Amino acid sequence: MQMFEESRKLRKEFEVWIKDLRKPLWDYCLKLTKNVWDAEDLFQDTLLKSFSHLNYLYQAVSPKSYLFRMATNNWINTLQKQKRSVAVKEEIFETIPAQSTVDPLEIEEGFQRMNERLTDLQQAAFILTKGFGFTNKEAAEFLSLTEGAVKSLMKRAKDNLNQESSASIEANKPVTPLMNAYMEAFNQRNPDKIAALLAEQATMDIVGVSHEYGKAIIRKSSLADWSKDPAVMSGDWVLIDEHQAFVVWRDDQALNTIIRIETSDDQITMIHDYYFSQELHDYIASQFNRLSSQNGTFWDEKWKSNM
Repeated sequence: MQMFEESRKLRKEFEVWIKDLRKPLWDYCLKLTKNVWDAEDLFQDTLLKSFSHLNYLYQAVSPKSYLFRMATNNWINTLQKQKRSVAVKEEIFETIPAQSTVDPLEIEEGFQRMNERLTDLQQAAFILTKGFGFTNKEAAEFLSLTEGAVKSLMKRAKDNLNQESSASIEANKPVTPLMNAYMEAFNQRNPDKIAALLAEQATMDIVGVSHEYGKAIIRKSSLADWSKDPAVMSGDWVLIDEHQAFVVWRDDQALNTIIRIETSDDQITMIHDYYFSQELHDYIASQFNRLSSQNGTFWDEKWKSNM
């Protein structure tokens, strides 16, 4: 048990180390992936790998360079594995005016063209330098390239794009009876009904914080804590970037959490609860013109003890 406690202590120290870089890193992941869920997955994977790889470092590193390099490499590797890399096209973009004078419609148009015409590495170099204002030298450090190589990449990426892609949010669409049953049990604040929907070997993924394995453990742990939460809340299914998400609001209309489920044979096999995904919360809440509750980024033991 001491090993787990020490690991959590180190994770909290890591969170403090990167605190001011979480939002810029999440924004960068969204620009790379152009999809809310892919961005969150890339973001969490980058944090996990960055933390786990610290013991391999034998020299001081810049947190910014370390995180952005990890995110870039993770995304390029993902695209290569999925065979979704974009082929290089010889046409070079026409240069448009400086960022301060660019029309938003021109930026949106350019962003679409960038997706079609740039390789993944060119996109990364462009987003780092034009979208986030990093120097060629800094971008080279993030991408593990030389400064000359970044300049060469940028010759094929002459455009000014500095606008986040918008999540596609559609009306409520509970498409299966199981999703409706989950919604009903959640809004009744009934942990037993939710547990009854779980497969015996279901997993609760409290994203970025913890995992619980098995129906019995989930019922005893996270569902029990949730049932005692004094906040008044209710949720509904919403289609966000082509995925159904259960969006939960408090009675003050602030976003409480976002939940996604995986199913098989009319049972829930995994629950992804984004309660501590603050950057995702803030982004989704902004799409609804609502406030985002400030749940933090890791489990607050003091809050838990007061439950």
